[in-house]
Amino acid sequence: MTRRRMVSTFILELLTIASLILANTETLFFKVPSTFRSESSEYDTASPHLSLVNTNRGTKEFDIPIGSTFGLELHGLEPGDTYQAKFCWTAADPVDVRVIGWALQRKKGSPSSKDLINVVNVELVPFSYPAIKTSTVPVIVSVAAVRLGLPVDLYSTLLYITLVFAATYGVYRHFLRSIVW
Repeated sequence: MTRRRMVSTFILELLTIASLILANTETLFFKVPSTFRSESSEYDTASPHLSLVNTNRGTKEFDIPIGSTFGLELHGLEPGDTYQAKFCWTAADPVDVRVIGWALQRKKGSPSSKDLINVVNVELVPFSYPAIKTSTVPVIVSVAAVRLGLPVDLYSTLLYITLVFAATYGVYRHFLRSIVW
């Protein structure tokens, strides 16, 4: 088998394996309007929320009810920025996502129509027979800003892969090349 064929086969196998890893994960990309300004200086922490104040990513675990829409408030989003929200749960909880979306909603109990909050909505439904017996599913929600087309939480992974590749190439170039050739 030629070297080119071996490399293309290896890349195809990696892509096949990577496609299997996507199970039990849902992703949502959304852009906050550049005209969005929250009139409120303080956030309601009584309702489910995820704060990105003074950071560009956040992760938290929530118990999401099955069969009803769950709204998650996002605090500290910058106007005009694009964000990625990821929802991850274990395979031990066989559920499917029926609805996933993002919206600007008026704050509960607020008389001002300008007092808006960012909300990510998700609805889970049972996806097994017999139906799942629990009423909630623990879901890890991760929200990250998107820069240069990539979520910022992937930059450290890409840097690690690049360093491993460079180190491997350096070892091959300086030590193993004389042995192999």
